[in-house]
Amino acid sequence: MNRENAGAVHEVARRLAGFTGWPLLALITPLVVSPLMARIAGDGWSSVVTAMSVGSFGMAAVTWGWSLVGPPRVAQANEADRWSIYRESIHTRLLLSVIVLPLAGVLTALLSVPELRLSAALLAVAFSAVGLLPQWYCIGIGRPTLLGLFDTLPRVVTTLIALPIVLWTRDIIAYPLLLMAGIAFSVWLFPRRVFPQRPSPPRSLRSTWHDITSMASAAGTNLIGVAYSYAPVPIATALLAATASSHFASADQLFRYSLYAITSLGNALQGWSLEVEGVAGRRRHLWAMALNTTLGVVGGLALIFAGPWATSILFGPAVAAEPGTSLWYGVAFFFLSTSTPLLRNLLLPNGRARTVLAATAASAVVGLTAMVVAGWKASAAGIAAGMAGSECLILLVTAWPAMRLLDRRYPAVS
Repeated sequence: MNRENAGAVHEVARRLAGFTGWPLLALITPLVVSPLMARIAGDGWSSVVTAMSVGSFGMAAVTWGWSLVGPPRVAQANEADRWSIYRESIHTRLLLSVIVLPLAGVLTALLSVPELRLSAALLAVAFSAVGLLPQWYCIGIGRPTLLGLFDTLPRVVTTLIALPIVLWTRDIIAYPLLLMAGIAFSVWLFPRRVFPQRPSPPRSLRSTWHDITSMASAAGTNLIGVAYSYAPVPIATALLAATASSHFASADQLFRYSLYAITSLGNALQGWSLEVEGVAGRRRHLWAMALNTTLGVVGGLALIFAGPWATSILFGPAVAAEPGTSLWYGVAFFFLSTSTPLLRNLLLPNGRARTVLAATAASAVVGLTAMVVAGWKASAAGIAAGMAGSECLILLVTAWPAMRLLDRRYPAVS
């Protein structure tokens, strides 16, 4: 192995370790608190998962398009311009949060069982507020330590503080309240530590709104994708019996936990894939595709065969996932992991946001229709199959334009 290849392997290993280790730590705390909430909520467990699903959509709405366009922008910017980019993002996200957070709380309250209405609404608000954290910026500059300090640790610490309170009170309300406090502290501290010399010329509301509208394509892609991705549990909660929807919610939660693997690998490889051009850049993109496909196979099989057993241990036998539901969530995991480098590393960074938006919108229409029909027919496995179909359609629609772009932008010979 020559020095250049050895250096590239070392760099991607460093980023993979950082962008895997910190999200893994963030994953451990929900794995502790979610089983506790499942046992406290009982048949209302699906209301709690609905709150997290609505909150995840709210988080995407607050983040807007920054999770997609932000990392490439800061990766290619000089140090002087990075504060301006981050400042632009925090203004847009704060403005959107004023609208999104109350809506998330109200929607969740309407969907929840009466005894969990307030707690579930606050949980949705807290999950939505996660969109204010600087995760996308840390990914863009390749600094996993910053990701850990200002994104992961606030959530981990507040969860660990909330855990004994939830155990003592047998009420989950302490968890979202403390989570919101940790997020607020991190949002306040981050610019003061990362940008100590930061000029702050005034920005008008008109400028901020222009920033929001200019990112409509990327944001639309993100929102539509998250909407159908997190739709299964609210659909199941609305259309299935309480017991059936709680079994379904457990399968969905395990699927959400598994997505940390895709996110961590994608975060580690995105900047790495985009840093070089020519034959070397092509090689990196192909490696990213191979690694994501391998993860899709391994993770998908794990969900299929271990899903019912794992959810029985995590959430209790009374709400363990059914085999049919686990099967389709495993299939969805494979397609989602395989399509990730095509979207994040090729199409979106190269100005093909409209292609991704069209593919995502088409898959959302097909998937949501299938989910609702399955829900009306009381088929939990059918709802999960609709999710898998959506992810399959995205891969089919984007694979050809992504590979054509790879050949044009990164030719096999220089």
